[in-house]
Amino acid sequence: MTKKIVLSAIAASVMATSAMATNGATMLSYGTKDKAMGGTGIASANGAVSAIMNPAMIADAKEEVSANVTYMMIDVTATRDGAAPKSSETDTSIVPTIAYVKPINKKLTVGLDIYGAAGMGVDYGTESTIFKMKSELAILKVTAPIAYKINDKLALGFTPVFASGSLAMSYFASAAFDKSATDTAFSYEIGAGYKATKELTVGLAYKAPISLTYDGVLNSTDGAAKQFFVSNITDELEQPAEYGLGVTYTMGKSTINLDYKTIAWSSAAGYGDFKWDDQNIIGLGYEYNAGTWTARAGYSSTNTPLTDSTTNAIDALNAFGFPAVIKSHMTFGGSYDVSKKTTVEAAVVLASGEDYTPESAIGAFGVTSTASSNDQTNVTIGVNYKF
Repeated sequence: MTKKIVLSAIAASVMATSAMATNGATMLSYGTKDKAMGGTGIASANGAVSAIMNPAMIADAKEEVSANVTYMMIDVTATRDGAAPKSSETDTSIVPTIAYVKPINKKLTVGLDIYGAAGMGVDYGTESTIFKMKSELAILKVTAPIAYKINDKLALGFTPVFASGSLAMSYFASAAFDKSATDTAFSYEIGAGYKATKELTVGLAYKAPISLTYDGVLNSTDGAAKQFFVSNITDELEQPAEYGLGVTYTMGKSTINLDYKTIAWSSAAGYGDFKWDDQNIIGLGYEYNAGTWTARAGYSSTNTPLTDSTTNAIDALNAFGFPAVIKSHMTFGGSYDVSKKTTVEAAVVLASGEDYTPESAIGAFGVTSTASSNDQTNVTIGVNYKF
């Protein structure tokens, strides 16, 4: 009964918050360890939370519950026509994650994860030059990973996914616009882990797209696209497919992670219509394990998905409403074993973006150019308990 109460409370808190994501509209990563190591972990066995990156990596996990909360400090600005930048009032966000894992026998391990998977949002409600734009996208995932050991070297993982999404947009330009909607969907994730040697592990992970439709919010008939004179837009905003390859190498007390991941924005319904490019993300992480304490650091780099689409109103909607312009993350953190069963962890992420400055002219609104920026400092605190 206690476990059910805890899971319900975490689920409610996740649904009540939205993340300002840092890889497009997705999070860098989800556990405290992987955040501290540059968002890497596709080939890492980090306990219960490992399944969010790759379900195969819980194959050797002991029974454990892991909980963490990320406090996001956000600095987002927008400007038009060369004026001084205006700051979004969406300057903080809190995103919790909980993960539970339990081995059933020597070959089969199962788990349960509840976490904020994606999000984006701004609040220029007092800035008339930015159309008093407000946007809020939030996606919650509830997943049940399953890992099966084929042999001592190879493990396979499968995760059924339930996703709940919400999208709200409001602004005042030529007319007032204020709409919101929610949707739910099912999807899946798969993964594999292969221990090539005692020191070297290779991981593969795939996250299938999630189709979510926000009725009346985006479309070209009566949604945001109509207000900005953009045609052929529907209300579907599909969370895109992700493909990842990871390598983990351990040398005594030191561990090095190297991950490469692609997020397929250009082929995702909605994001493709808004001319987002695919993101290619490379992350490097280092861990030093001294026994009772562990130190970690990392770095990741990517291209921003926003393009100069030559469709001026689309550029303005991206710049003002969805400033997905972060390119790099510097990370560090560590953990301490309070007891044989309990470990506390922390991670700090410094996320930096590049200015998005398409030449976006929207004659009906008198806009000749737009620009936006996005920088963040995120702090994550976590606790792991082994049963």
